[in-house]
Amino acid sequence: MKIAHLSDIHACSRGIDEVCKVFDYAVDVCIAREIDVMVIAGDLWDRTIDVTDKSALYPIMRIMQKAASRFPILLVYGTLSHDQPGSLDVFVEMDTKYPVYVSNGAEIVRYVSKKAEVEGKGSVMYRLSDETIGRVLTEEGLSMEDGGGCLFYTMPGVKKSSVVRELIERGMSGNDSEIGDFLRSIVRAYGVIGEEIGHGIPKIFVGHITVAGSSLGNGQVLIGADVEISKGDLLMAKADYYALGHIHNHEQPALPENMKYCGGLWHTDFGSIGEKGFWLVEFGRKADVGSADVLARVEWIRVPAVPVVTHDVMLINGENPYHLEKACEGEAKARYRYYVNPSDNRVIDKARVMALLVKMYGEHRHKIERHVVPVERSRVDDHDWHGACLRDKVKMWGVAMERDVSEGVLEKADAVEQEIEL
Repeated sequence: MKIAHLSDIHACSRGIDEVCKVFDYAVDVCIAREIDVMVIAGDLWDRTIDVTDKSALYPIMRIMQKAASRFPILLVYGTLSHDQPGSLDVFVEMDTKYPVYVSNGAEIVRYVSKKAEVEGKGSVMYRLSDETIGRVLTEEGLSMEDGGGCLFYTMPGVKKSSVVRELIERGMSGNDSEIGDFLRSIVRAYGVIGEEIGHGIPKIFVGHITVAGSSLGNGQVLIGADVEISKGDLLMAKADYYALGHIHNHEQPALPENMKYCGGLWHTDFGSIGEKGFWLVEFGRKADVGSADVLARVEWIRVPAVPVVTHDVMLINGENPYHLEKACEGEAKARYRYYVNPSDNRVIDKARVMALLVKMYGEHRHKIERHVVPVERSRVDDHDWHGACLRDKVKMWGVAMERDVSEGVLEKADAVEQEIEL
């Protein structure tokens, strides 16, 4: 069984051509590799989607229709400021061979197999109702191994205010400790239920969340996130694979091998670095674990996203702001940063710089940034400073600041000191 794990596509009218290029590429790879299910772990959209000619809606719908003609899709809501309520429902109504299941809450979704619908056994993907789960946990039981497939545990984007409101309605205060307990209760329930009904089939957690210890592409570890969950708590779900979204970095050395962020398909901003792509997850059967499907292989699939390059120009060191060397072959988005001192009022010709960037990297979005570098100050030794005449103090200041002090300035210092003495 093969699962494609994508996330953070952030489709919008800005950059829609690039988004469609990499998304379509990913779908073509999935078709060629004959996957069973595509999972999109949140933030399909980047902002409010409206029905206009320049909207991302129709281009993305065409790609989703192409994908759902070959395999079912599980689509989880991401951050509410991106995947706004109701914005994903349009995909449920599409006329496709296989369903697009949209999850907007914590639930267990059963995937049977692509053959099930063709053979008249019902939908290939459906939510396990509370009644069904109740039967499973009592005397009736339910066999999940028949028909193969897998279980998905979903956790869409978590908004702190929504969790606090839910807790207050339950008579609690809604503090951080109670929020953590609330999320753990959901994850723990997944683990308990999965052990009862998921014998012999893969169990996959799909969440748009921040896992404590996750890092950005520049190595910065995220702390103080709106709502986060520890990897230890997340492991209570006892899933075979964790398909995560929200963090735009697929390289997470602090996380277990079966817990992956996708990181998105394209560079959505100029601080984004590294490769872009998605994960291909394969489950297989091994003799030493009986008839159960286990995680066999996780493969990173790189997509041809337009890279981001950075040009740092140190005007404080006398560098020529218009002497640029190409940082990579082919097209790219360029970030041009020039550095000046606080007292430096020089202004570069932005139009000239932009023309150079376009000539080197093509018609992509480019950004010019001005950065002010604070002047380093040095302290003079107190022993030398106290007792020195004003002339010597001015000399010491010049040495500390690496400034030449003219004889005229020193003569003025002598004159000032004489006036003070009088």
